[in-house]
Amino acid sequence: MIVFSNQTVQEQAAGLMNGSFDLVVVGASWDKRCRTVIDSDGLNADSVMIIRYASAGTSGTSSTSYKLLESYFSIRTQRSPVVLSIDSALMIETWTEIRTALVHTYAELGRPLHIAIDLSSVPRYISMGLLGFGYKSGCAARMTFWYTAAKNYRALSDVERAADSSAFTLGAWLPQPIPALSKPTSGSAPMRLLISTGLEGSLTLGLVDDLEPARVQLVYSSGNDPSLIARVREENSILESEYFIQDGDTLTWSLFDVEGLTGQIIKSLTTICVDQHDRRLENSLLICGSKTHALAFAIAACQTDVKNVFFGLAESRREVTGDPIGPFFRCDLRMPLVS
Repeated sequence: MIVFSNQTVQEQAAGLMNGSFDLVVVGASWDKRCRTVIDSDGLNADSVMIIRYASAGTSGTSSTSYKLLESYFSIRTQRSPVVLSIDSALMIETWTEIRTALVHTYAELGRPLHIAIDLSSVPRYISMGLLGFGYKSGCAARMTFWYTAAKNYRALSDVERAADSSAFTLGAWLPQPIPALSKPTSGSAPMRLLISTGLEGSLTLGLVDDLEPARVQLVYSSGNDPSLIARVREENSILESEYFIQDGDTLTWSLFDVEGLTGQIIKSLTTICVDQHDRRLENSLLICGSKTHALAFAIAACQTDVKNVFFGLAESRREVTGDPIGPFFRCDLRMPLVS
């Protein structure tokens, strides 16, 4: 069982992550939202894992972010930072390395951990995998997630500015099951696919075509910039048309109400669905939208019968940052079975 102990939204970043943690996981990204934690002068931790990305871009922003994060945590952690250099296109190898580092911290402290993760800078594959692994293995007693919303996005180099401003990736996406949240399917059962939608609707459509679900349901976000919300609906209009999405198969939910959305997803997933041949549909999830909605999907997957939680693995990523940014979100979870 996962219990929500707090979810907070604030207009300024100051103090968002104040508190004591065993392990903090943050990415040194070209997206300046990774620096939000620096505005919390009341944070202290036993250790920090700073992720550096093999593709650092050309603007120099990633290197600056790393230096700022390293300096910030150097006086707030008991141990030297663990720095992991990863290739976002090689997620399976990356996951093994990060899981090993987490287990090492757990073994050193000798008790379940309080882990904090930056949703804005850590890929969904890793952040959601850590949630599932921390919960199911008993390594985590508490987990805290923070997220910096963006009102818009902009490219950081002249080459990137020439491309579509709403695109975060280059090339096609491949459906990659997230570790600790996915399990073998029956192999023959048809699929009900619940999708969190985002700004790259054509790529989402490609994933759905690859997965061949019998039924598709969509979740849209609301609550931040209205123009972004409208763009997401437009981006996914072809998906809605091609898969004959009816009003009862779409849900619009606040960007910052993870607890409420988790409850809605669990309710939906525990409702039995059958196809036209009266075969029961297996539940799978596809996370393509906001990081906060991805969190709700992952929490629900930990507590219901979900066969796979898929992530769109991109060939490469564009150098894009949120600008302007805000509000700032924090969610605290407890795992009572191991507390």
